[in-house]
Formats: sequence, structure tokens, C-alpha cells
Amino acid sequence: MKKVKSIFLAAIISLFGIGFAQASNTIANGDSVIINFGKASSITIYLESEEDAEALKEADFNQILESVQVFIDSAKNAPNRTYRFKNEVGRYEIYHHEEDDEDKDESYTLSISSKNGLQIKKVETTEIKKKEKPSFKRTNYQMNLYLGLNNFLENKKIPQNKPYELRTLGSRFLELRAGYTTCLGRSIENSRFQVSYGISFSWYNFMFQDKNTIVDTENGVEFATLGFDNVKKTKLTASYLNLPILFRYKSKGGFKVGAGGFVGYRLGSHTKTKYIHEGNKQKNHERGSFDLTNFRYGLKAEIGIKDVTLFANYDINYLFDGNNNLPQLNAFSFGIRLF
Repeated sequence: MKKVKSIFLAAIISLFGIGFAQASNTIANGDSVIINFGKASSITIYLESEEDAEALKEADFNQILESVQVFIDSAKNAPNRTYRFKNEVGRYEIYHHEEDDEDKDESYTLSISSKNGLQIKKVETTEIKKKEKPSFKRTNYQMNLYLGLNNFLENKKIPQNKPYELRTLGSRFLELRAGYTTCLGRSIENSRFQVSYGISFSWYNFMFQDKNTIVDTENGVEFATLGFDNVKKTKLTASYLNLPILFRYKSKGGFKVGAGGFVGYRLGSHTKTKYIHEGNKQKNHERGSFDLTNFRYGLKAEIGIKDVTLFANYDINYLFDGNNNLPQLNAFSFGIRLF
């Protein structure tokens, strides 16, 4: 603690612009005086000229010593052990070091002037916090959630008045992606181009209109009409494991646009039917391949500004296996990326 006091006292004396005269009457520029007292304490005084030594005669050392204790207590009690202050000369900081110190955000400031004397006040962190240069990583880990709608095209048109026509708002798409985004170019901080890649799980939910559904019969997979009057829901769900990649451009203003592609493998598929039969609610689940292709591949795109991002996916390959009489449909999805 005595060592700390000596450091503080040296800082205070230098702030007031005063010093001790040496035994000699001649003071060379840059001379210093070291005063030892007690068992292990010392004060170091730096003298730049003879005028500095003369100014020492008018100093109030009682006030200086009282100020030292104030500085020490303020720095010691500050959560980050840091005491910041300024005067007419400039800004200063005092640190009270201990081996187990941990960095904190709260600090104090001190102003010293010949007119107003010594003033101490607590200030907000944002007023005095050091400006740190932000660190940039070339590659960052990300998780994204995509929510939207899905449908399919037949000859570049959405099917209508057919047994596989879908309910647009009921056909929902979900994708959960985990991966990395890497900045391209030599300057990470100013890079405008990025590439995103990783792994994702996605779910197509094709909800059919009216009583239509898809069934696996002895004659193969076909679209059929249910024989119940009160059909509440009938849909086909397919889940996939995907490897997406996206190249993105991002402007300084936050506008971003990206394009890429994906490949995927079907993990499972099932149909779900809800209806009322003889006054009772019924629910049926049937699992099977339903002649869906195992592999899928296609294109993806994103566009947005700042935290709002829209997406679209398009399957280049057909939804159903080409070795049957099912229609040739290309699935697509669109919606918003939540994060």
C-alpha cells in the first residue's frame, strides 16, 4: 500500500507542476529528486527547470497529501481499480493494481484547477470508457431459422383444379441452419463479399386442397379423394438434410443480396389426415417414401437490408421419382429469415 501511495503522490505533484529543490543551487533540465521515508516508501520529483523549483515554495503540501489519500481510496474502491481525471494539462489515469484484479466498466473522474480546487464525481461508463478498436474475425459461426411457405410448379405454373393442388397458406416451410460465414478479400474490416456454408434440416409441408391426399396402393402411389365429409387437414410432409452454400454481397448501408445452391437427402416422409367421422375426431399418420426422390438439389437466394432478410429456394430436380406416373413437380419455398 505504501508503494502505491508513493506512485500516487508522484503523480499528484507532477500534476500541480511543483517540485523539491535539490541541495545544489543549480538545477539542470530533467533532474529528479528521490525522497525516502518510512521503511519502504519514496517520492520521486521531476524538475524540468529552476523555475519549477521556485514554484515549489508556494505549494500547499497538506492539501496534496490529503489529495493523495483521496486518489488512493477512489482508485481502490473503483470496481475496475482505475481512477481517471483531467486538468488544464490533460487527462490522467491512476491504477490501483492487485494480482486478482478483474476488469470492470465503472470508473471515476477527477478535475483539478487553481480556481475551483479539487472536485471528484462519479461519471457514466460511456463518458470515459476507452475507445477500443473493434476486432474482426474472418470466419464467424451462425445459426439461422427460415420460416415461410412452399408449393410446387408444373410446367412453370402452380397447379390448379387438380388433385394435387395445395392450400397456399397451409403449406408451410421450415429450415434450421448451422454453419459459418467467411469474409472474402484481403481486408476483413472492409470486406463486402462473404460466403456462407454449413448444414441444415428442412421440412416441406404440402397441404392439399379439400379432401385430396396421396396414398400408397397396390398399384403404386397415386393421388386420391378421401371418402369423409368433414376433412379438416390432409398433407404430405418430407424432411431433408441439406448442405447449402451462399455467396453474399453486403453494402455499407446494410443492403445485402446473395445467391447459391444446395444439395439434400430425404430423411423421412409421411402423410397426416384429420377428419371427423360419426361425430368423433380422427387422426391418421402413414409413413412411407410415396415415391419421393431421395436426393434433391437446387438454387437459393436471399435479399434484405440490415436485420430483415427474405429468402427463396427452388428445387431443380423433380419432387417425385421419374419411374412412375406421378406429375413432374418442382418444389419451391420462400419466406423470411428470422436470425
